[in-house]
Amino acid sequence: MKVLVTGANGLLGANIVQELNRRRIQVRVFVRKNADMSGLDGCDFEVFRGNITHKDAVIEAAHSCDYIIHAAANTGPAPSNYWYYHPVNVSGTKNVIEAAKTTSSKRIVFISTANTMGYGSCEDPGVENRLIDPLFEQSGYARSKLEAENLIVEAVNENQIKAIILNPTFMIGPRDAKPSSGRILLSILNHRLVILPPGGKNFIHVKDVAWASCEALSKGKPGEKYLLANKNLSYKEFFNVVNSISEEKQSLVIIPKAFLVAAGYIGSLLHRLQIKTDLNRINAKILCVHNYYSGQKAARTFNMRYSQLETALEEALDWFAKNEYLQLPNPAYSH
Repeated sequence: MKVLVTGANGLLGANIVQELNRRRIQVRVFVRKNADMSGLDGCDFEVFRGNITHKDAVIEAAHSCDYIIHAAANTGPAPSNYWYYHPVNVSGTKNVIEAAKTTSSKRIVFISTANTMGYGSCEDPGVENRLIDPLFEQSGYARSKLEAENLIVEAVNENQIKAIILNPTFMIGPRDAKPSSGRILLSILNHRLVILPPGGKNFIHVKDVAWASCEALSKGKPGEKYLLANKNLSYKEFFNVVNSISEEKQSLVIIPKAFLVAAGYIGSLLHRLQIKTDLNRINAKILCVHNYYSGQKAARTFNMRYSQLETALEEALDWFAKNEYLQLPNPAYSH
């Protein structure tokens, strides 16, 4: 049995490769030329280098592979322009579908995002049957992933492929070489003053998502979505957990919603002037909402027990410290 993992050098992809290794499953990774592979240190795999937007390369990579876990994605925080995300997230997914059809792969596990479905509150969290929220419809990233999901579902309904869709929330954990979601930790730590947005989100250990990705090779109903979601926290609550683990002493300031939204509009204006900035009007508004979800369907389907957020944070901090991304006062994270 061999599995092709696209986007294998990213946070999730690297943890998927590690989990496949643990299960003694052969792995072929699909990565760009000159991709940073440091997140895969210690893992066992074949390497195929190519571009996910090149159909022939994806088909060639998929040959002799029994399954495809499609984790490659453009997750950049800016701009929100849909066409910025389309080549990798939509066209790349079309190529993976074609590769599965051409090579007779048994199943695609497509990694999407929770933001393609409506969020909720702590009391009534978002679930799989909720339509995307109008705010996230304005996000180029969420729109592109939703379109990719629709391509997957259409191909399944036409009996062209077998595939399921996984929708993780905000992942935290080790092997975040880029870094991606770990940027939130690096922006908090080693600063005396921490400025946080007023909203919140759901957090999950990346290893739980990797586990579900591997379980999904044989479990789950083709064409269905599975939210992978664990802990709903405001950004302030998340900061307090990080601070207690890292043992740093910091001052906290929560940005008023009106100020953050105004800054987002300025960021959008700067982008139009071709000045790079991670903040734009859509991202600013998203940072003000509490987009909370439930992962109970996935827990039942994949026989999961979600890990403690503290465990995810400890492993992330340990990895960042050992790889010299940061220095922490807690000796547990020293070399």
